[in-house]
Amino acid sequence: MKQTLALFALFSLFSYAAHAQKVTFSYDQAGNQQTRAYICVNCRPTAATKPEVTEIKLETSKDGDTTKIARRKIIASPNPLMETLHLDWETEEGITVKNVKVYNIQGNRVHEVNPSLSQKSTSMQFQHLPVGTYILDITFSDRRKETIKIIKK
Repeated sequence: MKQTLALFALFSLFSYAAHAQKVTFSYDQAGNQQTRAYICVNCRPTAATKPEVTEIKLETSKDGDTTKIARRKIIASPNPLMETLHLDWETEEGITVKNVKVYNIQGNRVHEVNPSLSQKSTSMQFQHLPVGTYILDITFSDRRKETIKIIKK
C-alpha cells in the first residue's frame, strides 16, 4: 500500500511539473534577436486569465557612447477569449500603431483595425469567428511588426 501511494505521489509530482513550454523570439529588421518569451502551452487555467503581455525592447540609435532603448508594450486580454479582445499598447513618443490585422491559422486575414494616431487601445469583436487560433499582426508607424497568438474558445 505504501509503495502504491508513493508511486502515485511521484506520478502526480511529475505530471504537475511536466507542462510544455514554448519559446518565442522577436527579431529586428536586421535579424538580431530582441526578446525571448516563454509560453506555457499545457498550463491549467486559473480563475482569472492573465492577459498576453508582449514587451519589446529595441535598440533604436547610438549617439557616441550612449544607446537609446525604445520600449513598447502590448497587452491583449483576455486570452483565451470568447467574444471581445481588448488591445492596449504603450510606445515611445512619435511611434503609433498603424494597423492591427487578424489572421486565422490558415493565413487568411479575417479582420483589420486601423486605429487613429492618438489611440492607445482598441477592442475587437470575435463572436462572428469560429473557435480556433488566431494571429494578431501589429504594425507600427516605423514599419516594425509584432505578432501575438490569440485563442478563441
